[in-house]
Amino acid sequence: MTAYSSARLENLKKYLSEDPQDSFLRYALAMEFMKLEGLTQAAGIFKELIADDPDYLATYYQYGKLLEENGTTEEAIEIYKLGLKIAEIQNNIRTVKELRQAILALTDNEDEME
Repeated sequence: MTAYSSARLENLKKYLSEDPQDSFLRYALAMEFMKLEGLTQAAGIFKELIADDPDYLATYYQYGKLLEENGTTEEAIEIYKLGLKIAEIQNNIRTVKELRQAILALTDNEDEME
């Protein structure tokens, strides 16, 4: 871990201690853990973030990718599908497209979208 990475991680933790429910900060912390190979910590944060703030769309793609890279493909597909439903409700076309592509890449079957 570089000094910059360590400082960034510590800053995010400090900001989160001031506002523990800030979804953006929680997401940023998970992303920082992913960069530093703290995949277990990142997964835990993503999981909690989905439970606490299911409308925070960015979480689904990144958490799905983390699961995918760890070989838990079925769980990744389920996370992508959850995010897809929310993105459709929010009419977030870009995220709908991104999550559909992620599902298709893992299933190679359009029937798996539902």
